[in-house]
Amino acid sequence: MTKPQKSHRGRPSVITDSVINLLEEAFMMDYSNNEACLYAGIGTTAYYDFIKRNAEYAERFETLKESPKMKAKKRIVDSLSSDTSTAKWYLERRSSEYSPKSQIDIQHTHTLDAQLLDTIRQYNNDNVTEAEVVDKRLLPDLG
Repeated sequence: MTKPQKSHRGRPSVITDSVINLLEEAFMMDYSNNEACLYAGIGTTAYYDFIKRNAEYAERFETLKESPKMKAKKRIVDSLSSDTSTAKWYLERRSSEYSPKSQIDIQHTHTLDAQLLDTIRQYNNDNVTEAEVVDKRLLPDLG
């Protein structure tokens, strides 16, 4: 007696070789998962189901997502010998020795109108803080 053949019924996968190629192309252009699915013409559920069943593709897609950064780095490094401004820019970002030192001076002035100032002076005699006075003035029904 022969074994019954397995039935290959069911819906065919939307993830074909051409869809995989489109996904790879999309990831090489720094597309997000959602954008890559849209680009390849598939739903995100189909994508996530596929990579759940095919770990090797999940790993490949994650690797391809690094491609744009690698291309940018290569272009910067290639231009270092011919472009002084790129060389300076690169050193400023990659070496603390060459990073520009900047100092930030922040000043804040607080001005009060005369009526509020008089109210604060009046409350100061009662040991009330400025914040409490401002709160009472802005929210009179609470005070």
